[in-house]
Amino acid sequence: MNNTSYIALSGQTAVWRQLDVVANNIANMDTPAFRRQSAVFTSFLASTPNNNALGQQQLAYAQDYGIETDLTAGPINVTHNPMDIALNNKGFFVVKTPDGERYTRNGRFMLDNKGRVVTSEGYQVMNANNQPIVVAPNELQFFVAEDGTVSTENTKLGKIRVVSFDNEQTMRRSTGSLWEPPADQKPKPVTTAKFMQGALENSNVNAVVEMTRMIEVQRSYTNTQSLLDAENDRVKQVIDVLSRLS
Repeated sequence: MNNTSYIALSGQTAVWRQLDVVANNIANMDTPAFRRQSAVFTSFLASTPNNNALGQQQLAYAQDYGIETDLTAGPINVTHNPMDIALNNKGFFVVKTPDGERYTRNGRFMLDNKGRVVTSEGYQVMNANNQPIVVAPNELQFFVAEDGTVSTENTKLGKIRVVSFDNEQTMRRSTGSLWEPPADQKPKPVTTAKFMQGALENSNVNAVVEMTRMIEVQRSYTNTQSLLDAENDRVKQVIDVLSRLS
């Protein structure tokens, strides 16, 4: 395989990765608090194996560098559901999973069969003392103040725990809408969090922008495939000519 094919294939692989990311953004347009992502690429330079120093060239290959997350908050959608809670500034809710603490901006909560406040996946939401928030069976009303204090018609149940991280770009997606930080990133309490009951933070995905990106990526993939097809035809023609000459 010649250099043209290698370069084209590296570009096509990068475009395919970008297409996966854009498709995932579109699929999660309606997921509460979803954060859109973008594939990041860089050029990888390599010298051609030419013994003549004057004839050496630098070949640029596309290299998948990583994923960048857009941390811009999504718009707030009023649902009037008292169990829906939106964060109006930075931070993550803390939830307890079988794999340890995980973090989310998705405030679509509910009560499980034991009266505990849980996520839609069934993970317990933690309070400031890192304990589950439990509503007694005889309590019918559920309130969340702007500072995160949870109460019923009878008593206060504590504050919802919210944390932040020094570098949120290093966090990776876990299951569902949960996030997991690297081992060297420790959660820091957010004492100035603002809560809005009866509302959810929407995804920050812009449907028009993502559809435009998908069209551009598909066009780029098609153009690269055309280049590969043309190069394949050229090689076949060269082989055919050389075989007749020999």
